[in-house]
Amino acid sequence: MLSDAGIYYCIARTGRDVDVMPLRLAVEESSIPPLGEHVGPPAKGAVGEPISLSCEVSGSPLPYLSWVLPDGNTVRRGLAVSGGVTMQSNGSLSLPNPTKRDAGHYRCIAPYQKHNYSYLNYYPNNSYTNIYFAHYHYYFFNQPFYYIYYYYSS
Repeated sequence: MLSDAGIYYCIARTGRDVDVMPLRLAVEESSIPPLGEHVGPPAKGAVGEPISLSCEVSGSPLPYLSWVLPDGNTVRRGLAVSGGVTMQSNGSLSLPNPTKRDAGHYRCIAPYQKHNYSYLNYYPNNSYTNIYFAHYHYYFFNQPFYYIYYYYSS
């Protein structure tokens, strides 16, 4: 979130020794995926129809997955949040009845594994009744990232 920008401190203590390192976090807002993405086939669905955001990870054992929602809430397997948003057993995030309140960035987190980043965009025009979305795939520091854009249009 943009409000997360600022100076953070890493503090290490051992015995009587203390070391402090300040770190500046800059947060930029963007709806444009980074250069180098590969666009997958588009899909279409009506507003209010269920949406599923996929999160594919690998590892042995399989990593523990969680999703971070646009409002900062975290969804884990077996835990539903407001609006009935849930994470399925395969790691996908289900939005049973998406509305404009669901707009924002969705992040699938699997430490040290593949990560999925999704973006849901809402265009506030009451005459728009459909959702169009496409997968954007690209690599950043040799890690795969996935963007999903949803476009509401008539």
